[in-house]
Amino acid sequence: MAEEVRLANRYIVRKRLGGGGMGAVYLCDDSEKGCRVAVKSMRRNPDDGSGGRNNWELFHGEFALLKGLSHPKIPKVIEFFQEEGDLYLVMEYMPGLSLQAVMEERDSPMSQKETLDIALQVLDTLIYLHSRTPPVIFRDLKPENLIMNDKGELSLVDFGVAGHYLPGNPGDRVRLATMGYAAPEQCGHVGRSEPRSDLYALGAMMHFLLTGNDPKDHPFEFEPLISAVPYPLSPDLEKTVARSLEREPEKRFPSAAALREVLLCIRDGKQAAPPEQARGWVDGIKKMFGK
Repeated sequence: MAEEVRLANRYIVRKRLGGGGMGAVYLCDDSEKGCRVAVKSMRRNPDDGSGGRNNWELFHGEFALLKGLSHPKIPKVIEFFQEEGDLYLVMEYMPGLSLQAVMEERDSPMSQKETLDIALQVLDTLIYLHSRTPPVIFRDLKPENLIMNDKGELSLVDFGVAGHYLPGNPGDRVRLATMGYAAPEQCGHVGRSEPRSDLYALGAMMHFLLTGNDPKDHPFEFEPLISAVPYPLSPDLEKTVARSLEREPEKRFPSAAALREVLLCIRDGKQAAPPEQARGWVDGIKKMFGK
């Protein structure tokens, strides 16, 4: 797509932000509202046997899902349209660098404090998603899908494979999560994502931030943090990351809120007084930590 191209007679393309073989994301000027937007494109693929219907369904599903969300760290959706056979999704532009790019620019892993700050921000967004009716599972949480602005604030982007959690479903409609961050239950013959799959991905990301070892290089293989982190690490954080990475969903934290409460306690160096409804899982965590 060349510069100065105008889409829908409204969006003026300024530069390509990223993308792959099936499409791309562009930074555009909205000539009607005078602001910058992100425009995600997808080409119909006539060779996939569906005449592009699969792409259309995924893209329209992303639009429909985003349209029902309202959170300061999730881009607002503006419109969805088709032009010259290609599909376009227009969203709020979230300026900054991907967390992956931030890590690549560093010459060392992140500190415990930095990692906790990032994880807590992500959990705030996951709590919002998982508390929808029905719950929304992101399914592809990874550093590339988190944008950090110049204030250190994180936004969650690319809801292309996100979907609603319906326990009665026979399996995932799509299996496009990223190996290394994808939980084991997402990778079988029939993927079965659930909210705790997002917690596994967050555990993999925390391990990456603390060690600098990219989980995509060796999926499901995580070196114990006690030997992989080059500085003294909270034993509670080590156990928390390990629990998040349990292969069986039932052995992980029961919810994003439960994991957030534990990380807050680690950050603050104290045992927080939990709300009454959370006491059950906190008692279990105390036993796990030998407290």
